[in-house]
Amino acid sequence: LEACVQRLHLLVFGDEPTPVVGGEWWLRAEEASGRQGLGFHFDKDESRMVRRQTIRNPEVSTVTYLTSVGAPTLVLNQTIGDGADAMHPRLASAALLAHPRQNR
Repeated sequence: LEACVQRLHLLVFGDEPTPVVGGEWWLRAEEASGRQGLGFHFDKDESRMVRRQTIRNPEVSTVTYLTSVGAPTLVLNQTIGDGADAMHPRLASAALLAHPRQNR
């Protein structure tokens, strides 16, 4: 998985220097008969949130399904700042709903 993350970084940024100094990847396993989905959330720098109580959205995000089981992923053209009213833009004007499909 780390090699995949490094490859994605190269595809997005090329060989140019970037302010990106780290990355995060994680896995989620779900039972086919149990509650599915992570729930509505924003991807953010979890370490920064704990240390500084501020939100920083990632420069790049990706979701990869290994099976066709699970809840869909909703991607909006919004970020969240500090506080519930700090949505940018306030209302999303674009969205993508990706349903699970193996190797998507």
